[in-house]
Amino acid sequence: MSSKAVASKLVILPNVDEFPSVSMSRFRKGFLERLPYHLGPHWNLDVLQCSGVEPWMTWLPNASQQRLASIYGRWVKYPRAIRNVEADIYHILDHSHATLAGAVDPDRTVVTCFDIIPLLYIKGIVDVPYKPWVLRSFLKRIEAMRSCARVLCVSQSTRNDLITHAGFSPEQISIVPIGLETDFQATPPNGLSLHDEHLDFAARHRLDTSRVYILQVGTRNRYKNTPVVLEVLARLKKVIPNVALLRVGADFFDDENDIVAALGLRGDVFHLGRVSEADLRAVYRFANVLHFPSLYEGFGWPVLEAMASGCPILASNRASLPEVVGNPDYTADPDNIDVQVEMLQRLIMDSEYRATAVSHGLERASHFSWDATAYACVTVYTNVLR
Repeated sequence: MSSKAVASKLVILPNVDEFPSVSMSRFRKGFLERLPYHLGPHWNLDVLQCSGVEPWMTWLPNASQQRLASIYGRWVKYPRAIRNVEADIYHILDHSHATLAGAVDPDRTVVTCFDIIPLLYIKGIVDVPYKPWVLRSFLKRIEAMRSCARVLCVSQSTRNDLITHAGFSPEQISIVPIGLETDFQATPPNGLSLHDEHLDFAARHRLDTSRVYILQVGTRNRYKNTPVVLEVLARLKKVIPNVALLRVGADFFDDENDIVAALGLRGDVFHLGRVSEADLRAVYRFANVLHFPSLYEGFGWPVLEAMASGCPILASNRASLPEVVGNPDYTADPDNIDVQVEMLQRLIMDSEYRATAVSHGLERASHFSWDATAYACVTVYTNVLR
């Protein structure tokens, strides 16, 4: 008489609800949509969500309430909530919450690590300043990750950083690249022509379709290298007078706004802010080229999104970005302004070179999917369980 095998329990620990990261919300959504299809009958899946909001916080303004709830949730409420949650495998989806490993069995815990840029700043490797409390808390996250059974890195670059600069064992680390939604594509949805989509997008955002648009998609971080983006734009204007910068994402820092004024670019920079999911996809198809000279990235999602959308790219040749791009012809030293100006000019004006760049990007982006991410994670869960 045979007995039926008992399914193993997997508990996913995403970020606390109030954690202010759009990219981490997207990671959770894309990953969890495909994960159930790869678990099979041998696993029971549970996603444990936590909100850090407490009744006593309601008297605070909304922004302050969200910030406090994020901190309180990560360090106090979430650890309490999971302390008595039994599982065969726990997966912390973001290293920013790595200290949750202290509330469960770390020998059955895996954590996804996107980058260790604050540690690289402490070691003098990356010059992007952080507040002292961020650095102190990041060191605690590093120690928490060190206690886990497995660390999932989104790139070989991040894996190398953990081994070289944080002293992790290579055997503890697996590479699991990020996926991409299938609706990042070169053709508009619902049978709309690319021309009509361009006209509609331009009209809604008050953009002149006769201009050449360099796209920047980024968060409010110094390593995004925005001063170089602006200097490159100013140099390009000398050879392409109608060129402009189209920025999507967070506001400039005050000193970056000063650079815009000093370079005489006030009429050449268009900031759309945070756009809808539909417009994020449309802006990649609208722009002439993505400029992404980041000083450091754990992965570099905008580069992948642009390539999948048929938008040629020029990215930095540092950290993880060469892995994502897959061809050195479309990367450059983020400090070398002359080379970036030359390469962007060619991507804009040389139709044959541009077509080759688009073709490469589409092929390269096809290798990244949430199914591949989910499958790789299930393989890691199984190995840890064994």
